[in-house]
Amino acid sequence: MDSPAGTGYSYADTTDYTTNDTQTVSDLYEFVIKFWKWFSEYPEFLPNPFYLAGCSYSGVLVPVLAQEVVKGIESDKGPKLNFKGYSLGNAAMNLDIESSSRFHLRIGWD
Repeated sequence: MDSPAGTGYSYADTTDYTTNDTQTVSDLYEFVIKFWKWFSEYPEFLPNPFYLAGCSYSGVLVPVLAQEVVKGIESDKGPKLNFKGYSLGNAAMNLDIESSSRFHLRIGWD
């Protein structure tokens, strides 16, 4: 799924939408809740392991979304998914640290 709204193939009905990290995670969690309702029609899939995955800037969003999923499961307010974890590829976790380390890496290559 492309996120935040307005990126990639995703779209919104208006141009007046929020794209900060907090709202993006909230939107993604709302999708997880709606996706979970699919299991009411196909309960045979509910025991399957559920993983979240993302790449690039998802390194910031996926761990927070995973935390929301776990909080929902533990509070009995969220979907009862068989959540097993998350995977990140080429994750951007802290852009300040990553940007400063590129300089030192570049010096080492010269």
